[in-house]
Amino acid sequence: MGFTIKDIAYIAKLARLELSEDEIEQFSSELSKVVDYFNQLALFEEEEKEIKTLPSVLERDDNISVSLSQEIVLSLFPSRIDNFLVVPKVRKEE
Repeated sequence: MGFTIKDIAYIAKLARLELSEDEIEQFSSELSKVVDYFNQLALFEEEEKEIKTLPSVLERDDNISVSLSQEIVLSLFPSRIDNFLVVPKVRKEE
């Protein structure tokens, strides 16, 4: 699907963007490529008819079993504050 310069100018107006003629021409080409790529993805998805599911071997019955109490888990953990476990940060501060 190709976008005309008129289409891009209209979209820019709706988005309240002030674009030069060169930018409108550039975006016309780029937006057309993006839409064409999405159309290719849609065709690929239509070709995938088989629904992939986990094998039934992984299914199991829910069984009630004995678990550790909160006190035992807290006593085994090296660092805690009140009833909360303290773990190292895994996300970098920005």
